Amino acid sequence: MGSLVKKASIFIASALLLAILALTLFPVDIIDIRQPVGLAYPRALPTTGRHFGSLDLKDKVVRQTFKPEAKNISGIGIFFSKKTNNPKSGVINFYLKINKGKKFETIFKTSKKAENIRVPAIYTIYFKPVKVREGVVYAIVVDGNGLRSGMTPFASLYDAYKGGDAYLNGKKSSRDIVFQTYHQTNLLGFFSEKSRLSPLLLFLIFLSALLGALLLALNNEQVSLDS
Repeated sequence: MGSLVKKASIFIASALLLAILALTLFPVDIIDIRQPVGLAYPRALPTTGRHFGSLDLKDKVVRQTFKPEAKNISGIGIFFSKKTNNPKSGVINFYLKINKGKKFETIFKTSKKAENIRVPAIYTIYFKPVKVREGVVYAIVVDGNGLRSGMTPFASLYDAYKGGDAYLNGKKSSRDIVFQTYHQTNLLGFFSEKSRLSPLLLFLIFLSALLGALLLALNNEQVSLDS
């Protein structure tokens, strides 16, 4: 009996330790800023947005400024739509920039083939977390060199996001593009910030610790009786 209780105690203690390590070490990317106003609805329903600028990214630069709420930035997402039957072509460039005085400096850049970007949908790009400088304005910038395929970011019909502004070729707009930013944390941070399961998670951790302590106490008592 004592041997069985001891094995059970070791098993539960090991499982609890692994759970704690997973919660604190395993990284996850979760949404920080989300501007959903303007998402393209089915044509049968009214919409709160439309294409930003004309129906193409050729010779255009789209910039959306924002102020992060988290301590880092690990991804950006933009809702793209397409209104013509022309094939998607060319390359679309994505940038994350930081405001430095009167100009924006690039801190991340990547390029993707337009044909690989699914529309209509939010296209997300993840990268190594960038530490946020408190009080500084950041920007998502998109441009392209493709043919006139009719693929562009979608935007709200009004100024929906108060933490930043959208620009088309440097000209400020009264609208905001549909976008998301992400930050990286651990699983414990995910549950505490974004999940309704956090009370259940804390209860399970408490219950595991209680069972482990109880089994250890029973094991010690059994050892005392055997001796």
